[in-house]
Amino acid sequence: MGILVDNLIKSILSEHEATIKSLEILDSSGFEFNLTGSRFFGNSRQDSDWDFFAQDFPEIREFLAKHKFVLLSLDSEKFANIYGDQNTATVFCGLGGVHVQLVKDVSAKKWAQNLLAEWGLLDLVSKKDARFLWDLAYFLMHLTG
Repeated sequence: MGILVDNLIKSILSEHEATIKSLEILDSSGFEFNLTGSRFFGNSRQDSDWDFFAQDFPEIREFLAKHKFVLLSLDSEKFANIYGDQNTATVFCGLGGVHVQLVKDVSAKKWAQNLLAEWGLLDLVSKKDARFLWDLAYFLMHLTG
């Protein structure tokens, strides 16, 4: 094989190993991390990232930071465009494309996620527009109380 192919294979394997390490960190943490994003909704690709959510509290923030998950700035374009729904407090990014949304109310996120999965509407909108569907689902949850 050529140098380019060898380097590409090494890069892919390195990224895969980083993903596995990040997933193992979450799995062994003792905290409850819930799958979300394309892997939950069934529209992931082989190169899709891994998205999770968990209840926001200081101990989980400390745990993620200790394990080199990087806090995504609330002012960043990515946060505003993708994670900017009313329930998301912040997002941490780990190695290998593993993202953890820390939410204000994990029960509300689960309810909204199940409703959106049932509707199947997230496939029809961009990631940027999906946050409006999340907010609509939270609104409906409060109406049905």
